[in-house]
Amino acid sequence: MNSILVLVVGIGILIAGYVFYGKWLAGQWGVDPKRKTPAFTEEDGVDYVPAKAPVLMGHHFSSIAGAGPINGPIQAAVFGWVPVLLWVLIGGIFFGGVHDYGALFASLRHKGQSIGEVIADTMGSKAKKLFIVFAYLTLILVVAAFGSIVANTFKATYTESGAVDVAASSANATTAMISILFIVLAVVFGFMVYRRNVSLGVSTIAGVAAIVVCVVVGLNFHPIYLSETAWMVIVGIYITVASVAPVWILLQPRDYLSSFLLYFMMIVAAAGVIGSALMGHASLDIPAFTGFKDTLAPTGSSLGFMFPALFVTIACGAISGFHSLVGSGTTSKQLDNEKNARPIAYGGMLIECALAIVSLCAVGYIWSRYADGTTVVPTAVFATGISEMVATIPGLGGSTHVLYSLLVLTVSVFCLTSLDTATRLARYMFQEFWLEPGQTYKEATGYKAVLTNPVVSTVITVVLGIGLGLTGYSKIWPLFGASNQLLAAIGLLAVATWLGKVGKNNKMFLFPIHADRNHHIPCTDPARKLQGPWRRRWHRLVRSTYRAGRPACHPGADPGCRWIQDSGKSEKSKIMCDYKKRLPDKNGVFFCDRVLVFASHIRYNDRKLFQRERRKTVMKKIVFATGNAGKMKEIREILADLPVEIYSMKEAGISVEIDENGKTFEENAKIKAQTVAGCTDGDTIVLADDSGLEVDALNGEPGVYSARYMGEDTPGGRAGGKKNGTIRLCDCSRLPGWNSLYHQRND
Repeated sequence: MNSILVLVVGIGILIAGYVFYGKWLAGQWGVDPKRKTPAFTEEDGVDYVPAKAPVLMGHHFSSIAGAGPINGPIQAAVFGWVPVLLWVLIGGIFFGGVHDYGALFASLRHKGQSIGEVIADTMGSKAKKLFIVFAYLTLILVVAAFGSIVANTFKATYTESGAVDVAASSANATTAMISILFIVLAVVFGFMVYRRNVSLGVSTIAGVAAIVVCVVVGLNFHPIYLSETAWMVIVGIYITVASVAPVWILLQPRDYLSSFLLYFMMIVAAAGVIGSALMGHASLDIPAFTGFKDTLAPTGSSLGFMFPALFVTIACGAISGFHSLVGSGTTSKQLDNEKNARPIAYGGMLIECALAIVSLCAVGYIWSRYADGTTVVPTAVFATGISEMVATIPGLGGSTHVLYSLLVLTVSVFCLTSLDTATRLARYMFQEFWLEPGQTYKEATGYKAVLTNPVVSTVITVVLGIGLGLTGYSKIWPLFGASNQLLAAIGLLAVATWLGKVGKNNKMFLFPIHADRNHHIPCTDPARKLQGPWRRRWHRLVRSTYRAGRPACHPGADPGCRWIQDSGKSEKSKIMCDYKKRLPDKNGVFFCDRVLVFASHIRYNDRKLFQRERRKTVMKKIVFATGNAGKMKEIREILADLPVEIYSMKEAGISVEIDENGKTFEENAKIKAQTVAGCTDGDTIVLADDSGLEVDALNGEPGVYSARYMGEDTPGGRAGGKKNGTIRLCDCSRLPGWNSLYHQRND
């Protein structure tokens, strides 16, 4: 097989996937270019900082790439080039791209918070805690593995007498020196762009020129020769500082500049494959398929059976759970426009797939040396294969040594970038574990204030990661690969469940979740997890409605009437309303002794119609027209199992004066809902209540959170009523099918 054919066809398929499938995903999920991103709404100058798309693309790709798209395909080539290529293309377009894009989009809709908050929103706080623990441990493995890789790239070689072998250590010392200069350059670049407001174009030209200078200086001046342990300590100090520093001073500029090393590497690789093909040397000597078990074992140990080894080994080149942490941890806090999520997340994943195909071509070029165990370190295999292909081009025969050094440097820079990004993400996870939802570390008290301090949480993470990394890279990478793919499965479940909850299409997750379950996790029924607990409870409720032998709403009710739930301790398998105590109003809306809840826009008088319509209508977002913290707490408890996002006026960013001049309690509630609805978009449902409605409905006994219950002696009610917790939701603006005194559409 000719490697140029593999490269061209593979990249062509990836481009088609981005253009068509990526665009379809954006339409299905409702990406809104006009919606403000968390980078603006939560801007703090440290973690939430808007970044231009090219800068953020550099950060995101540099963070997710690391050594994964190079190591994985090279190691998995023992199964043949066909399985590797198929998994990279299918996995990248339908698995990894969907996973990365979905994680970033979900985080954007959760104020830039991590995927853990998405899980808390859809699966509960306990699930979030479990996820955070698992994700944190996985990030410790990332810090350990990548720290060990970087230290091995920088370390000096020693003779038997203990002296430094300068000749053997020259290449590593060069890489170390260029990396140090690169970090200094990034700090200067960030200062000039963000504090001196130098244009990005001018800064980019100067930055690229400075990269060339750094490379030249590093090749000719590299006086630092240290052991692996010493470099591990230095790397630990560096990532401690980098992960607590404002993103604009180091993370954004360094990752942006490092992206140009990537572009250089991709251009060189493409030139090498095409050039060697024109010279008649671009053969892919790897067998198409070697079997379902690795019997070659060039590294000395077999990968085992192709299922699941292929899918665990090729992680970043197809799907990686680490990507969801990057997308929801740092990228979502810097994205300046939702429309840029597709090129950055989905496009970034497909660029990794292209790099994985290049890596396959590289190992194919020197396959005989890899198969017999002569050259097996993935970084060396990649650099050797590409540099030797370039050397076949006339006039570039003497470039092998320089290109080899530059390619090793590029891989090292990516590993270093992924390393401090992983440290920052681990710090976020560690803090989230101890803090309450919505709480910041500045608001914590006692031992939590100490543990969640950014410096303390970072030091704990670094000590654990670097300490584990000292045991050696080879012992950590297999464990990292398995845990990384388990993390990807959880990320897919989280995003799919959230999309289902907010009423958006999540069917594109069915295939990845089932496949990922079969390859990585022992899940008995992922479809139930995909649907989420709210849908299972909904189905139980529907079945019990028909078993009860009566409609859930009054026979004369509006076609949009809804089921009623009692939040008391009743059997889950039965309708939670005492029909003997129901008090239907003239529109057929029931009051129960606890609470009235609107759950679904359904016609209950026709079972087939119900089965058809229940799949269509899901509440997307609810704004409750109140500033009463007690009412917000109770309404969230009441609607906890339903597919809704509930916001107070303050949380929704609505500040409007409401003139309650209605002649009746119903009119006041209607005024509230319509006033607030005028400040929202067309997909938002507004609910409003009035304490007087509760008084009327309960024979003069006000709700627990009404002003009358709190002691105000107001006409129409009495002070100190029964603590029954009633809330009357009397207006659903913009809800299809509602058009009554209490439930009026506001088109």
